[in-house]
Amino acid sequence: MKLSGRLRAKLRQEILNSFGPPAFGLFVSDHLDLDFFQLVAPGPFENQCQEFILRMEKQGALDRLCLELKQARSDKPDLVLVVSEIADALAKLVGSLATKAPLMIGGRPFLDREDLRSKLTGFIEGNGLQRVLAVCGETASGKSYSAHLISRSASGIRFVSAELPAITQSAFEASHIAVTIWERFWPDDALHRFDDLGQQTRDAKWYGDRLLARLGKLDDDTLLFLDGFNTAPLSKTAAELLTRLCRAVELGECASLWLVLIGLDAAQLGPEYDGIIASELAKAPAESDIADFLTEVTVQSARPVDPAKIKTDAIRLAAILGNKPTHALWVEFNRELLLACKAIRGS
Repeated sequence: MKLSGRLRAKLRQEILNSFGPPAFGLFVSDHLDLDFFQLVAPGPFENQCQEFILRMEKQGALDRLCLELKQARSDKPDLVLVVSEIADALAKLVGSLATKAPLMIGGRPFLDREDLRSKLTGFIEGNGLQRVLAVCGETASGKSYSAHLISRSASGIRFVSAELPAITQSAFEASHIAVTIWERFWPDDALHRFDDLGQQTRDAKWYGDRLLARLGKLDDDTLLFLDGFNTAPLSKTAAELLTRLCRAVELGECASLWLVLIGLDAAQLGPEYDGIIASELAKAPAESDIADFLTEVTVQSARPVDPAKIKTDAIRLAAILGNKPTHALWVEFNRELLLACKAIRGS
């Protein structure tokens, strides 16, 4: 955090009012494990205090400085008031940036996913329709990648990941969805309907009856990732089956199930759930998102922020993805981003 000129001046003045140079040097050594006089240039004590405060800002150590000052000089009400004001400002800043902090999961960086992260508490802890989430976006926008972020936020839940098959038909049918889910949960118990006289509408009901009967009896809390909806549209009966599945989760018929529908535009489910189901739009990060990410990595690594260097890196990294990212370009982007983070950390 960078202090305003007003707050910095108040903190500097209250340090001057509460310490002499030797006493403050001893405080910094005892409470911060630093050598004050090695960190600042020789000169007037006021200038040295200013230099030290600026150093604490750049290193992201203001919170520790304020805490130690408050404890060491609790008998100085004006100093306590100033450091408490700074601590409050820091707490508000941390809260506002909580979803922007750089996030690595298993070596995978996540940028520009604040919207998704803001939905996850309600999704994991909620009931009914809160347990259904649709993740949509263009090709190679990071939709499937979202599963790593979602799963990190849920503990004590079984994860099942299923991907719809590549099809030659014009649209997914109810059977494609039902069999895909069934085979991931119960691979040794086939679900196939052989009825030459059956129509798709009857098939949708037949598959739905059997699928929901099993899913309603799950012993463990289970999060199902169902991917691949973006590869083909839904037929009428496929939409009906998905709507029925969403309704079963909403009404508690499948009380142990959470659903993440990846690549699905909720509008395909019709007016009953369009705009009702939580939706997340995955998209490639902009240059500003990359710069914010690198800045936060720098701050958390207690390194001085170099805006020019960060801008140069952000432009270079954004150029890797370009306007139409592919999976290969994402792999290259992630590799280069991780190398940039290592360079920042000096590792």
